[in-house]
Amino acid sequence: MDEFDKLMSFLGLENIPQYETYRELATHRRLRKNEEFYNDDEERSRYIYFLLSGVLRGYVIEKSGRDITDCFIFRYGQAHIGFLNVGMAEFPAERAEALTETELMCFDIDMLMPRINDSPELTQLYIRKLTESYAEHWIHKNMLCRASAMERYQWFLEAYPGLIDTIPHKHIASFLDMTPVTLSRLRRSAHIKDALLE
Repeated sequence: MDEFDKLMSFLGLENIPQYETYRELATHRRLRKNEEFYNDDEERSRYIYFLLSGVLRGYVIEKSGRDITDCFIFRYGQAHIGFLNVGMAEFPAERAEALTETELMCFDIDMLMPRINDSPELTQLYIRKLTESYAEHWIHKNMLCRASAMERYQWFLEAYPGLIDTIPHKHIASFLDMTPVTLSRLRRSAHIKDALLE
């Protein structure tokens, strides 16, 4: 079973009629650590990517030059649909980079979209991945608006298991809308509290 077969099985698409057609449309891509995911708006809007391994960081750069982490893609089979904010001039374009060695399965949207209408399973998957992406972003924004710094930190540990030990803390701090110093202080506080409970 190759990577395509594993992914399709994971996504529940192993029995769709156009299975071999989708295999021909799929491209396996590897990114080095710190490599940009895409280089321009055209490439960003052209593909749907599924994560096979590694960690990706979605981020935006404000007019001031500040780099803000917007999302992490780290679960097997998690999708990144790059065209979602294309053409929305009031928002900075999202960029993405690999935070670790990363592997992706990519599909060209122009080749894939005409086939979606002929495949109810693919349509359902597409809607599900869009819903998951929006839900994850909504929860994140809600946490930033309503939760304390410690609550945001604890939420991150639960929602993104293992990432605290895998990726640079400056990106986590940015994602949680706090400084790296605040994140470090919260980690020390949590460790002390855990030690006292033992």
